[in-house]
Amino acid sequence: LAQARLAFLKTHGRPGVKIHLKEAQRWSAACKVRGEASVAWLRAASDANIAPAQFCLALCYYNGIAVLQNDELAFKWCESAAVLGHAGAQNVLGNLYLEGSGCVKNPKLGLKWYIRAAEKKEAAAIYNIGTLFERGVAVEEDVFQAYEWYVRASLFGSVNAQNVLGIFHEQGLGVSRQTQRAAHYYRTAALSGHPHAQYNLGRCYHEGIGVFPDNSMAVTWFHAAADQDHVMSLFSLGICYEQGIGVGINRASAMKFYTQAACKGS
Repeated sequence: LAQARLAFLKTHGRPGVKIHLKEAQRWSAACKVRGEASVAWLRAASDANIAPAQFCLALCYYNGIAVLQNDELAFKWCESAAVLGHAGAQNVLGNLYLEGSGCVKNPKLGLKWYIRAAEKKEAAAIYNIGTLFERGVAVEEDVFQAYEWYVRASLFGSVNAQNVLGIFHEQGLGVSRQTQRAAHYYRTAALSGHPHAQYNLGRCYHEGIGVFPDNSMAVTWFHAAADQDHVMSLFSLGICYEQGIGVGINRASAMKFYTQAACKGS
């Protein structure tokens, strides 16, 4: 159970827990070694109607951690935990209704579950409501409302919201363009391990967006994101090493990073 929980936390992050996708993959793989045995007592606790256990079991089925991936069972256990009042499960149940995963797709019902989780100050649910307003799903599209929801989510520790707020401030979406605020939000999320925020912060240092240009810092942040297999960061490092941007020219390193990026679809 600890391995499954670490896989989840290292994928999504939480206040005080830094995202690291390679570590998440390592813990997920460790669960698979033991297979069903690693979730046996979790299943027993779920049968006893213990909501946190049901939620963890739902995540195992949804992500294929220690068990075969099964959307229907993920939905069953997530719904059970959500009805019992588990905020995390209420948020994920909203996701499942938005995706139509293990259930009939129903965005409006998904929104209702997000709201129930948001009422319990579940940061991920508050962030997800922002995405609905940004995309115009289940609600009328409203970038200003999206921005307000992202601010709330950020205050409760959502690193996804912090990265998106950086984008909003950089591009002037729902708020006036403020590049220093953009860099601030990127840095906040980057320090929590968000790979795309790390890439965005590196880009800010390279282009001088909200910070003084500093290519050595750009390379530092590209490396941090590349360590989590972030494709654009791998490609950017290839350019840096090929052209000597922030580092000495090193054709072998450039080829290594280009190859890694190409293998991941760049």
